Amino acid sequence: MQVITIPKELAKNDDLVVMPRKEYEAFLSIIKKQPADDWIYEKPFISELRKRIKVGKKALKENKLIPWKKR
Repeated sequence: MQVITIPKELAKNDDLVVMPRKEYEAFLSIIKKQPADDWIYEKPFISELRKRIKVGKKALKENKLIPWKKR
């Protein structure tokens, strides 16, 4: 069994993770394919949501949608 000494300064600020290089590279390739920011946190989200609610209410009034049945 091999012994590895890790300096306290390296592990002090965050969790330290040790994994094989192939798994690390696979993990990086997955991250690079995903967008950096989630669309929920974009600035126009609230205004877009309000527009969608407005369109939905209008469609509901015109009987184009079936309302959700409450229990």
